[in-house]
Amino acid sequence: MATTGSLKQLSNTGTFARTRSTTDSLKPGTGSLNSAGMTTPSILRFEGMAELLEPPASLDELDIKQNMVIDIMLRLTYNEGEVSVSRAEEIMKLPYRVVDELLQWLQQEHMVEVAKAVGSLGRRGYVYTLTDLGRQRAKEALDRTLYVGPTPVPLEKYTQSVLNQATIRRLTRGEVQDALRHLIL
Repeated sequence: MATTGSLKQLSNTGTFARTRSTTDSLKPGTGSLNSAGMTTPSILRFEGMAELLEPPASLDELDIKQNMVIDIMLRLTYNEGEVSVSRAEEIMKLPYRVVDELLQWLQQEHMVEVAKAVGSLGRRGYVYTLTDLGRQRAKEALDRTLYVGPTPVPLEKYTQSVLNQATIRRLTRGEVQDALRHLIL
């Protein structure tokens, strides 16, 4: 499928272009050992965590393959028949402005259309349904996987966030010997 449209022009690599680096400012930090042998985190361990965990402000900041997020939205809409912006936010765990941008792009590509507007919330109150083209694309997406849920994060971001939060415990020689005592080595 050729993904065209005016969605801040999708990149040639199949990902929404990343506008900022999230790992450049991360520094592991060492911390110090407390009496239990656990490392207490230094402030350096968490440098960059706020930026790393910051929700994306646009599709460009998702840093995942564009078809992945498109397919999740299409599968969600296909499974539910109609999907509101708030329902898509809830399921995909993305902020309103990102979901709205995605739905606008899908609408420009004639894959979704506004079925109705609920309340006087403007675009936030729109309920979308698939067009024939959208249903076709959703079926293709369902052939690949049935996954509908939170938008995945890049593995490197997930790994870095786990490492930044990890408490490093140093074992003493005696603790290792005690743990291995029952083994014949």
